[in-house]
Amino acid sequence: MAKLAEILAIERERDTDVSRRQIHLFADGSFYRAYEWSAWLCCCYVNKFKVTKRYNKTIETEFVIS
Repeated sequence: MAKLAEILAIERERDTDVSRRQIHLFADGSFYRAYEWSAWLCCCYVNKFKVTKRYNKTIETEFVIS
């Protein structure tokens, strides 16, 4: 699995319309998770998933998980 800082960097690098329409899923054990923009896309267009907002002390930022 990619590290959280790498995942959030991928989610922030959405500079074109095509990249804003892509959902990135990241493996977490036997599950897949979507973060930030991908989580929003999943909830709006796929299904109403449970969304969690967390704070990470290491990178000192809040992020959203679906």
